[in-house]
Amino acid sequence: MTNEELARKAAQIRLDTLVSTHKAGVGNIGACMSIIEILTTLYYGEIYGKKLLNFDVKNPDAENQDYFILSKVDAISSNYAVLADLGYFDKSELDFFTKDSALLTEFPNKKIPGISVSLSSGEQGLSVALGLALSLKNERKNNKVYCLIDYADLQKGDVYEALHFAANYKLDNLIVFIDYPKTEFEVSTEKLAKVDKIQDKFEAFSWKVFQVADAHNYDQLFEAIVKAHTIVRKPICLWCHTVAGKGIDFAEMKRGYINTVLSECELTHILPKFKQLI
Repeated sequence: MTNEELARKAAQIRLDTLVSTHKAGVGNIGACMSIIEILTTLYYGEIYGKKLLNFDVKNPDAENQDYFILSKVDAISSNYAVLADLGYFDKSELDFFTKDSALLTEFPNKKIPGISVSLSSGEQGLSVALGLALSLKNERKNNKVYCLIDYADLQKGDVYEALHFAANYKLDNLIVFIDYPKTEFEVSTEKLAKVDKIQDKFEAFSWKVFQVADAHNYDQLFEAIVKAHTIVRKPICLWCHTVAGKGIDFAEMKRGYINTVLSECELTHILPKFKQLI
């Protein structure tokens, strides 16, 4: 896909996510919107004529596939929107997100086609991803493991144990995206110094860190991922600077749209914009 096609796809995924979470009355608009470009790059992007993320919709358990683990569990509805668009399950399932006996649960579940692992909290994702990456290494397989983590989960102790473990085993088949979404609060208080200190910890653990100054820019995302594929004997961290609520003019960087969904009025207001972008 071209960048323009990816942008249209991102608009569609945003719209499907907003409608799904609105109907469910459950979701986190700020968290979901900040990672859409990362998801569309991974699932729809190509490098050198090959799919960036190797997967088979008709055979989700194929052994030669790559793996994507969304550790940012409060943004799972955006991942579901991508999987529905790709055909892992019927798109109508999005209308029943979190409903009783529905396929799509509030947390990732490996029973759902396209979901690799079950998670109940954000700090679990990296540990699961590195375990999978180590298994693939030991079996001498070339599969990549991608994991997307929320910046807030870097405060958890489990994550730092995983950082040390991954570096110790030189898991260069593990590529981790850190979603660092800006909000009005973080911009006003300039928390960048604190961010730098956490990035230093990755490098201290012998990870290779690449900055993505604007993780809503496809050129920057592709450039970082291409660089990541050249690294050997080190796990890779792509530090992605994003915007909470990206794509919704009245919600961007607003903390009031974290851990909430759009109202009927807000959804009606935003629908024409997305329909024009698709």
